[in-house]
Amino acid sequence: MAAGLLNISPSAKWTGNATTVAGSPTGGSGSTPSLLNSNYGIRITDDNTLYITDRNNHRIVVIFPNSTIAGAIIGSGYGTGLTQMNYPSDIFVTSDGIYVLDTLNYRVLKWWKNGTNTTIVAGTTGIVGSTSSNATFSTSYGLFVDDFSYVYVSDGANYRVMRFPPNSTSGTTGSTLAGTGFAGYGRQGFDSPRGIFVDSSRALYVVDTNNHRIQKWNFEVCYGVTVAGTGYSGNSLGQLQNPSSVVVDSNGYMYITDQNNHRILRWAPDACLGECIAGCSMTAGTRADQLYYPFSVAFDSQGSLYVSDTSNNRVQKFSILNNTGECKILKS
Repeated sequence: MAAGLLNISPSAKWTGNATTVAGSPTGGSGSTPSLLNSNYGIRITDDNTLYITDRNNHRIVVIFPNSTIAGAIIGSGYGTGLTQMNYPSDIFVTSDGIYVLDTLNYRVLKWWKNGTNTTIVAGTTGIVGSTSSNATFSTSYGLFVDDFSYVYVSDGANYRVMRFPPNSTSGTTGSTLAGTGFAGYGRQGFDSPRGIFVDSSRALYVVDTNNHRIQKWNFEVCYGVTVAGTGYSGNSLGQLQNPSSVVVDSNGYMYITDQNNHRILRWAPDACLGECIAGCSMTAGTRADQLYYPFSVAFDSQGSLYVSDTSNNRVQKFSILNNTGECKILKS
């Protein structure tokens, strides 16, 4: 989802109550085609197919339009094989494949849409990376693939963001794009980064989770600037509490999953305050207007907001009420 392809009006509004489009409306977990168990990253393609990282079921659930039940399952369960996963956390879908951040196997898998076998495109199965290596990474929760097919991984346990070149395989050496390898608060540091986003100018947005802020690293600049949050935990509209993901639209508006405040904020460019657009009671619960430790967001082709409502084991859809532009989701 490149920023230039997500066109949402600055005046857009969404319903306060959501409908459940995957999982149980009441928060129950399970492994049947109609249930989820601690869902994390989600993506929506241009035809409105929803891909869900069903973390505790070690699989990817695919929900086709006008359905709430899995139309396809990617992955064959827990394990280290090429079709298996170990607590996956994020997913990215492009025109040629489906990328999965297989978190506790310390790798990124790619299912090719042309029917070829699954391959490892970053990391090495079972090898916990350290800052001494740019070929491996440790526990990670954020994944992105840019328009040039570079693969980005937020190496949270090593306090850095890594980038792997196109056509990488297991063991390919990447590069440390941001972060020092040590927990930090300054312009070059992170503390357990999670979600990442790369916009059309190749600027990198990093969710600096334990520093309660969003950092923006412009292309080929060796430090970040804070574009949302104060660096201190809080629940005002100017603060974040352990955010987990960010999406940026073509106007530069950020959509931030403010995880521990159980809400979604929209943050205008250069603004000091965000605007709450979902979960605005900031109380965890299963009501249609509530969220419970959400992890990530995505948008469909109309601009409706989908939230991976993790601790409720469901995906919620907040329908858009007004939007002047069509949301193009899938990269060309």
